[in-house]
Amino acid sequence: MVSSRNRKTHAAPARRQGGELRGVLRVFGILLALLPGLAGVLFAEDWPTHRRDLQRSGVSPERLQLPLTQTWAYRSANPPAPAWTGPAKKNYYATNQVLLKSRLAFDRAFHVAVAGDGLYFGSAVDDTVYRLNPANGRRQWAYTTDGPVRFAPTIESGHVYFGSEDGTVYCLRQADGSLRWSYTAAGEDNRLVPSNGRYVSLWPVRSGVLVSGNVAYFSAGFFPGEGVYICAVDAVTGSDRGANHWRRLRRNDVSLQGYALLSASNLYFPAGRSSPYVFNRSSGLLQGRFGGDVMGTFALLAGDSLINGPSSREGASLEEFNAASRDSLAVYDGGNSMVVTSSVSYLLADDSLTALNRSNRRVIWSRDVSFPYELVLAGDTLFAGGRDEVAAFDSATGETVWSSPVEGRAYGLAVAGGRLFLSTDRGTIHAFGPGVEGRPAFVRGDSNRDGTVDISDAVTVLFHLFRGESSLECEDHADSDDNGRLELTDAVYLLDFLFRSGAEPRPPYPVPGLDTTTDLIECGNSP
Repeated sequence: MVSSRNRKTHAAPARRQGGELRGVLRVFGILLALLPGLAGVLFAEDWPTHRRDLQRSGVSPERLQLPLTQTWAYRSANPPAPAWTGPAKKNYYATNQVLLKSRLAFDRAFHVAVAGDGLYFGSAVDDTVYRLNPANGRRQWAYTTDGPVRFAPTIESGHVYFGSEDGTVYCLRQADGSLRWSYTAAGEDNRLVPSNGRYVSLWPVRSGVLVSGNVAYFSAGFFPGEGVYICAVDAVTGSDRGANHWRRLRRNDVSLQGYALLSASNLYFPAGRSSPYVFNRSSGLLQGRFGGDVMGTFALLAGDSLINGPSSREGASLEEFNAASRDSLAVYDGGNSMVVTSSVSYLLADDSLTALNRSNRRVIWSRDVSFPYELVLAGDTLFAGGRDEVAAFDSATGETVWSSPVEGRAYGLAVAGGRLFLSTDRGTIHAFGPGVEGRPAFVRGDSNRDGTVDISDAVTVLFHLFRGESSLECEDHADSDDNGRLELTDAVYLLDFLFRSGAEPRPPYPVPGLDTTTDLIECGNSP
C-alpha cells in the first residue's frame, strides 16, 4: 500500500446518494428486525478443546501466514494459582541426583479453547470461565462457579462444557454464557472442604470434559479413600440415564488428574503420580493401568499409541505405549512435550527440538532450542513456548522462522482462525496474527473488528459515511470491494454477499492477513 496523509474522497456527495441511502436503510430495518441473532462468517479452523482434539494431538491443518505480530493481550489481575507446588528438586535416593520434573502440571496457565467467534478459558483464581472476542480480546461474558476452574473448556454444538473444583460439570450456551445444565457426580453427598486456602469439593473435576456423540465424559475426585467417579452423561440434558450413559464410583484404587483422552472404544485418564488408567467407553469399567516408570499429566493419543510423561525417577522423559496391549514401546529421554504425525514425531526437551522418523524412531533433525514448555503443529510450522518468548520452526528442517517476546513462561498454545494464542504463567493471553510492526493483519469486511463479518459491519460503514459515527479503526477493514475508496457501495457489496450469495469480500478474507493492494487507504487515516 502507498502511504498517504490525504483524506480519501467518496464516489459522490452524500446528498446525491440520499434516495439510495433511504432505500438501503429500509432494507436494514427489515433485516435487523428479522435477523437479530445473525451469525457472522466464521473462520475455517477451530481449536475447541485443550490441544485441539479429544486425543490432545496439538496438531491443526491451519497454516499461519508468517511473520506474526501481536494484535492484543489479555492480562489477568492475578496469575494462575496451581493446585500443586513443584516436586522436590532432586531424587535424593538416587546416585545421579538428576533434576526432577513436576508430575502434576496441568494448570500453570489459562489454557484456551477457540471456536468460531469466541475464545474461552477457565480461571482457578476467581473460579470463573470467560469468553473473549478472539479478534480484539474484549470480554463478552463470564460465568462464576463455587470452586477453581483449572482446565480449558470444550466447545461442542453451540455449548461450553467444563468442570469445577466445586465437584460439578457445567454446560453453558456458547452465545451468552447462560446455564443449560449442571451435573454433580457426588450428588447430595457433595461437600466443600478447605484446601490450600480455598474451598473445594472432595470430588473436584480434574480431567477436563470430553464431548463426543452427544455424550460428555469426565472424572470427579482424586482421593482414592473418598472414591473417584468416572461419568458419561447426556451432553444435551446432563442425565446419566440411558444407553451409553453411566456413573461409576471406584474406591481405593485410582487417582485421576490431568486432561482425559478419548478413542473409539476407550477413555484414558492421566494419574499424575502413576501411569495412566484406561476405561471402557461404553460401560465405564476399568480395563487396566499402563506400566512403566514414567508418569505425569502430559498425555496424547497418536494412532495406536499413548504417550505420557514427563516425570520419572531419572528426570524428564516421555514414554510411548501400545494403547491396546499397554506394552511400553519407547522412552524419550528429556522429553517435555510431543506432537505426532503419520510419519514424524516431534520431541520437545529442555534444550532441544528433535524430529524422529515415526516408523523406526531415527533422528531426522535435531536443533538446540530453549523453548521447553509446550509444542504444537499448525500446517508445516511448529510453535514452541519458552520463557518470555515464543518461536516458530520449519517442521521439515527445524530452522527458526519467527519469534516474539511474551510475558512469562509460555505453557499454553492454540492456533485458530488465522491466529496464534499463547497463555503464560503470569496470567497473560497473547494473540498474534499475520502482519509486521505497524501493519497488523485484518479481515476485510469486519468493519467494527468484532471478529465476524455480518450485518453490523454494513451498518458501521453507513454510520461512518452519513452520521459521522464510527467504530472504524482502519478504513481498509470496511473497503469490502478493495477499490481504494470507502463508499456506499461497500455496504451494499457486503449485504449482497451476506444475503444474496454475492461475491465475498476481497482478500484478506476470511482469515486475517495484510492488504497487498496499492491504494490510498492506510490504517490511521480514519478520523
